[in-house]
Amino acid sequence: MYFFKKNKVKIEYEKQRLESENDELRKEIKATGYILKSEWIQMCKAFARVTLDPETAHPRLVVSADGRCVRDQFKDQNVPDTPLRFDTWIFVLGRESFTSGRHYWEVDVKERNDWYLGVVSESAQRKGRVSLKPQSGYWIVRWYGDELTALTDPETPLRLRAIPQKVGMYLDCDEGRLSFYSVEDRWHIYTFNGGVTGKLYPLFEPGVDGEELEILQPGDETNNSVQHKEVV
Repeated sequence: MYFFKKNKVKIEYEKQRLESENDELRKEIKATGYILKSEWIQMCKAFARVTLDPETAHPRLVVSADGRCVRDQFKDQNVPDTPLRFDTWIFVLGRESFTSGRHYWEVDVKERNDWYLGVVSESAQRKGRVSLKPQSGYWIVRWYGDELTALTDPETPLRLRAIPQKVGMYLDCDEGRLSFYSVEDRWHIYTFNGGVTGKLYPLFEPGVDGEELEILQPGDETNNSVQHKEVV
């Protein structure tokens, strides 16, 4: 009985030591920017169907019939100038809005030279060259000229491990947080922490290189949300 109890204590101690080492290893992995597979899968359970609202699109933008793709045709279309429509920034919003809960969506930016992605508050100004800062109701990450930038005040340059071709966005309305990820390698790009509140719409800008920007949907063959390196 003595040796049994002693061995049991030893096993419990070893278990606690390994759990502690595992926790430290997880922290080290996350500190590099990688997202653990278990966390990624949990996040992807919040996958939301997001489609584009042509009523908000700048006149230069052409939205596909299914609301999943948008491109810049470099000239204005004859569309109604309503309060919902952007007239200076070349933006389009999602039809869906979010006020509570957690929501995740992915965008195939392909090999574009520039794009803007994020969310905007329903109350934010859409007309004119409004400042694209959180205090104006805009939470945006921009890729332009080989530079990735969070449009904070002042702007925050972001380091790149690799140029993302699919960008994931995770909106936690209850925590007021918006995070951006490189989908291919589960790499954390940036998080707006706190203050991301109100009635929020996904925001998109496809850039001027002529290719379509595509919103991916759950079940798409091109959706690689959970097909990544086995970092657990």
